[in-house]
Amino acid sequence: MSANYTFYGANSTVTVYWLVKQLLTRSSAQENCENFGAQLVSIKTSAENNYLMQFVLADCDQVIWTGGVGLGGRESTFKWADGSLIGSGFTNWRWGQPYPVNNDDACLSLIPNWNFRWNDGACTVEHYSICSFN
Repeated sequence: MSANYTFYGANSTVTVYWLVKQLLTRSSAQENCENFGAQLVSIKTSAENNYLMQFVLADCDQVIWTGGVGLGGRESTFKWADGSLIGSGFTNWRWGQPYPVNNDDACLSLIPNWNFRWNDGACTVEHYSICSFN
């Protein structure tokens, strides 16, 4: 498995990002992060989003799993892997997203062709992922 580690923050608030270059389903990606004491990334600020795009995803052409997931298959409400609700602060959805199609379209990914804007997609598709260590 190939991986890139990137550090973000200063002093006691450093986050380490790990770009996992292995095709995994959303649940397998989360399990993989947890096996290393991490979780799928939660993107809560514009600054963090910009950092990820500039330093972690700069040369990436693959769709990326994040820690975002729909609640109970209802796509109008999403939460991050750390339990915080998406939408109460920064969001970066692509126009028209989230788009409720069915209960399987409830996991948040970053799409390179959309400048890594957020998409709600089928959780069973295999993508790269980003783990975060706090």
